[in-house]
Amino acid sequence: MRDEMFCDTDIEPTNILKYLYAKSQEDYTYYMSPAVPPVLRSDITGSLRDYLSNFINIPIADVGFLKTLPNSFYPIHKDCFRITALNMLMTQPSEECITSVYKIDKNPLSNKKIKVPYQKDKFVILDVMSFHSVENKSSTITRLLLSIGIKTHSFSQVLDIYRSGKLFNLNLQYEA
Repeated sequence: MRDEMFCDTDIEPTNILKYLYAKSQEDYTYYMSPAVPPVLRSDITGSLRDYLSNFINIPIADVGFLKTLPNSFYPIHKDCFRITALNMLMTQPSEECITSVYKIDKNPLSNKKIKVPYQKDKFVILDVMSFHSVENKSSTITRLLLSIGIKTHSFSQVLDIYRSGKLFNLNLQYEA
């Protein structure tokens, strides 16, 4: 389902990683999001958001950190506030913390659950209009994800822009 529901990239925002990690540790900024069901979220504002708005060459609707706590499950859903997401896993990949997408067919016996192959610190383009879920079976790991929401471009449009080499402004420097 790669390129139909998700696309893993080799893009790592090295110029800003240390600032993202520092910001993600500010626990007082997290709240329960308005999504159904809610998720633990912290919005990114100020110069970090400005940088990411310029790093991504299409308009971003929202940008923040999402936490999936140990022993939790974010059920199968479609996002309601955005149509595409650029996600970056900020914890080590683990078989205990899995994001899955679901290929739903007219014949229920043909339905498929596919694991999204996240790599730490690299962006994945995700079609959040497709059914997906997050499962954290770990009793100790809190899964951390940078998530950038897109409202103006579909997954296929974002994928085309990525393939053309125009999605990420790789030469952009960050000044704190």
